[in-house]
Amino acid sequence: MKALKAITFLTIMGSLMACQEEIDLNLNEAASNIVIQANINDLDKEQVIFIGKTVNFDGETKNDTLESPAEVYVLENGSEDKKHVFVQKEQTTSNAYFSTFTGKPGIRYDLVVKAGGKTYTSSSIMPARVVLDSISITTLTFFDESKKYVKLHYQDPEQEQNAYRSILKINNAVVKQPFVDNDRFNNGKYINVAIYHEEPDIVTGDEISIDFQTID
Repeated sequence: MKALKAITFLTIMGSLMACQEEIDLNLNEAASNIVIQANINDLDKEQVIFIGKTVNFDGETKNDTLESPAEVYVLENGSEDKKHVFVQKEQTTSNAYFSTFTGKPGIRYDLVVKAGGKTYTSSSIMPARVVLDSISITTLTFFDESKKYVKLHYQDPEQEQNAYRSILKINNAVVKQPFVDNDRFNNGKYINVAIYHEEPDIVTGDEISIDFQTID
């Protein structure tokens, strides 16, 4: 706790002592780019890939749709025999593309997206599943202010390096502050870690859920 306060204090002091210069940023002349968000899970449900375009800073939306549908598919270990085609659902103009299959740990998934005359590719190997033992609520105090946080409890596997992503929901609303961690300093140890977030505050009676993911 003392170390955290010291680091915060030094950061604030550095900000106060730094010179300030007004910079005029032109935020509206960047070329539009394709945005792809793909997640493959090992649950028996639809897999979803989101594809859109960036927009100007003061645009009406933060992620515009494509002029025409993209061609989207995923290969298992590069095999055309294990090709999963993603399609948009009928009567929808959203950026979501769907395919139904179950991901398997240890398999390399090769993503191919063809959109706007260009081809985008990416590959990732699905890591082994790590199961949460439990979650709890802990109260921590910073600068005389107490706040409740969700705490995760799980065993990190020693035989491999792992990275984790946790998505917190409070009363079925996603907290837009994802928590990402790895076992660089905790490999093979039993982990008790709090998920720090700014808003909303957790109060008695809230419904809490965690989407706990191992990521590549």
